Amino acid sequence: MPRRFVELDNLAVRADHQHIGIGRALMERVADWAAAHGVDEIQLNVWEFNQGAIGFYEALGYVAERRTLRRIITAAALSVPEK
Repeated sequence: MPRRFVELDNLAVRADHQHIGIGRALMERVADWAAAHGVDEIQLNVWEFNQGAIGFYEALGYVAERRTLRRIITAAALSVPEK
């Protein structure tokens, strides 16, 4: 099924400029741009370890939709871990 969405690939605010509304203003601008172009969905990715960013996005109304898992395959990790 065809659909249109905006994908936000990367957003960063310097640590010494965080918590003063810059990130929120940038995200509002993304939403404004999307609405102006007839797009009603924004998707983004965030690293699991980045709990600050996850909290930020959740406070803006974003919800998790899927989860990406990975396993690094090296000679030392070729066996499947036992349960």
